[in-house]
Amino acid sequence: MKKMLCSTLAVLLSASAMAQTADWLVTPQFDEMKYFAPKMYKVTKNNKVGMIGADGKTILEPQYDAINLFYEGRAVFVDRTSEGWLIRGVISEDGTVNYAEGNYYLLPKYMFYSEGLLTVRNERGLYGYLDEKCKPAFDFTSDEVKPFSEGFAVVGEGDTFHWINTSGEQILPRLKNGGTPYGGTNFHNGKAYLWDEDGVFFALDDNGKTTRVPTRQLTVDYLYRVDTDYGDEVPYAAYSPDCSTEWTPEQREGKWTYISKGGKLLTPFQYQSVARFVDGSAVAEADGRYGLLKVVDDHSTFYTTTGKTRHVFSAGGSCTCSFALAVPQKWQGQDLNVSLKDTETGAAISLTPSSQNRYSFAYRPNGARHSERKTFRVEVKNNGISLWQGEADYVFEQRARLQSKIRVNNADANQNDRCYVTATVTNPSGIAVTTTVTLHGGGSKARFESKTTTLTIPPYSSKTISSWFYVKNVELGGWCSVSTSEGTQARKSNLELTPFLKKDLYRNTFTLNTKATL
Repeated sequence: MKKMLCSTLAVLLSASAMAQTADWLVTPQFDEMKYFAPKMYKVTKNNKVGMIGADGKTILEPQYDAINLFYEGRAVFVDRTSEGWLIRGVISEDGTVNYAEGNYYLLPKYMFYSEGLLTVRNERGLYGYLDEKCKPAFDFTSDEVKPFSEGFAVVGEGDTFHWINTSGEQILPRLKNGGTPYGGTNFHNGKAYLWDEDGVFFALDDNGKTTRVPTRQLTVDYLYRVDTDYGDEVPYAAYSPDCSTEWTPEQREGKWTYISKGGKLLTPFQYQSVARFVDGSAVAEADGRYGLLKVVDDHSTFYTTTGKTRHVFSAGGSCTCSFALAVPQKWQGQDLNVSLKDTETGAAISLTPSSQNRYSFAYRPNGARHSERKTFRVEVKNNGISLWQGEADYVFEQRARLQSKIRVNNADANQNDRCYVTATVTNPSGIAVTTTVTLHGGGSKARFESKTTTLTIPPYSSKTISSWFYVKNVELGGWCSVSTSEGTQARKSNLELTPFLKKDLYRNTFTLNTKATL
């Protein structure tokens, strides 16, 4: 009789574990709500836009005229004024918001951050850049600025033309014919184009050398580069929501709800419209307003929660997963046996209790797959009697290998005796990667300023790190290299570096002064 009672109890508990319903995470109050980016929804209220998170927390109050799309992990929000788009701040993909403290306006062609800097115009009509905190990065100038590409950006034209690096330092290489650059483009794949005031064209390679090239018609892209596959259209980030298949929208007589794979309704048919569940929440419309729904479990029985459902792994490596087990009051303090099995193979997986009713385990994903979605079976027993069975779901995404490049920007030292070097680290994957980047170099005559820094590279983006050689004498065997903690590296050897020649500076100055007098 006792055994029969326990078996009946197990059946009831298993059935009640499937009982779920939906509740408002954010009550219906918006005129419009749309998926914007992972764990973010763009909302509209009284013709003003804002942002809320998938957890229901307000990221940005709906009080702005527009929010630009994400590019390199940032989106600018603005107000429309008679002077142009007034920048109010910037949102990062992780939901961090930084507000602008002054009046800065977007440049119509470059309304996005490039390499952590945003081209802007201030209320005095001067041009410059805002940093990731939405504060001026360098002194503003009367010369128009361009976005950054591979560590440098074009500033001005004619007598004021030069490049600026991400530290705000000006770079102006000497031309092969001894002339002064009158204009130029941004870098692409280590190459930029220059021309002098007579229209003579030169190509500048990543070793810092200029080579005369035939005069040509240059067409620049959205980053002021040539010879690319891009045009003027900015490739803003396009996110594909990872929709849950546990609950899918279902309609009856003009009303909507959600239905499970087993045919169970989440709620009665009561919503005017619904969207799929993404990141644990879903947009739904009621009485002409939009809000955010969440699924609520029946807490009267056992259930599992997995705080971290997505894990990043390297091929051959293991991931540590965890879940918490909610235990009803009746069974708290009892001798419970919790076990885990692979639902595909049936193999038992060793569990490690890490705290009260919390467990962790190791799993090695399939290294031949870019991503893997895995379901594990959790079972709770007491005295050999099964009380409850449930599932814990995880997604495993394989980390893509970073790519590194290194470039010498000017093999001829500038007047500060510096030959600049820029390393670019690219993340080709859809997952942000944090890595430590080290820049080394040296030579028999030249001295290199080594640098090490930790960078977080957004998905499908690049970041740069720059340093320099100190060159006082001719160096024929210079070298420099970049390496990351992810194991990628790049190197340049047998570099020919030339010290700064004061007579060249004098000659150019004399020539310019002569022309000015004429």
